[in-house]
Amino acid sequence: MSEPDPYKTLGVSRTASDSEIKRAYRKLAREFHPDVNPGEEAERRFKDINEAYDVLKDPEKRAEFDSAGRPRSEASQSSDWAGGFAFSDHAGRRGDPFADIFEAFGRRGPDPTAQRHGMFTADQHVRLSISLEDAVKGATREIALQQPSIDANGNVVLQDRRVVVTVPKGVASGQFLRLPGQGLLAQEGAQPGDLFVEIVLQPHPVFRIDGSDLLMDLPVTPWEAALGTTLMLPTPAGPINLKVPANARSGQKLRLKERGLPTSPPGHLYVVLQIVNPEAKTTEAKAFFEQMAGTFDFDPRADIHR
Repeated sequence: MSEPDPYKTLGVSRTASDSEIKRAYRKLAREFHPDVNPGEEAERRFKDINEAYDVLKDPEKRAEFDSAGRPRSEASQSSDWAGGFAFSDHAGRRGDPFADIFEAFGRRGPDPTAQRHGMFTADQHVRLSISLEDAVKGATREIALQQPSIDANGNVVLQDRRVVVTVPKGVASGQFLRLPGQGLLAQEGAQPGDLFVEIVLQPHPVFRIDGSDLLMDLPVTPWEAALGTTLMLPTPAGPINLKVPANARSGQKLRLKERGLPTSPPGHLYVVLQIVNPEAKTTEAKAFFEQMAGTFDFDPRADIHR
């Protein structure tokens, strides 16, 4: 089997500059890192991306690959992310083993104490999917993360860790929660970076979100709309009584003040009435509709014919 082409893996040309290669690596590393894209396929792609970048970021290895199709040092260095990827600087000295990983993941930190010792911290970004009910009431969720570290042989390994996230009431989709000191740790003795949790609201089968407001369609029968009624209405914060006025129209909006997301100021809940006719399947049902047709002098299309 032929050796993988690092240029194709990173999606760059053979004449790509160092900065173009670095940008391509950062973009792909963010996309396929196991923390944000779990799964065997993403893990395999992340491994290939790191192998390709290890070749192309080093002028000597890149030149060797361009001439022979394989860098000479490749056989002696493993690139398996899970099983032992050893990082070194271009001169062969042990440098910051996570530098490229952290640059691909977030910002490299400047923690004052760590910087004096040549160490770096890195912020970590993850997504947390929550329900609309969690956003309205608040919630506590535990997320699983992976922390790169170096084992006794100098290889990079992933260690599992769990972080408890407190989701406040009124959080919006796309909002970031910052957990100081819960991010990645670049080197032993450095202060860890911060963890930024991006909130993603799951689609809801009943409610639609419009900023801080919530909207829902409420089916009502023709007699409920004509006579008026009081219905038990489910909301993300709990059930409430809703009064449907007499002679309500299909498409009419009823506003429930401050029943939307508990932001500042609170949003509202808008209930859109949808009149639903029952099917006239029996003789008695058909006779009832015929009686209605004879009773009402009503033309819903009167405005069309004007």
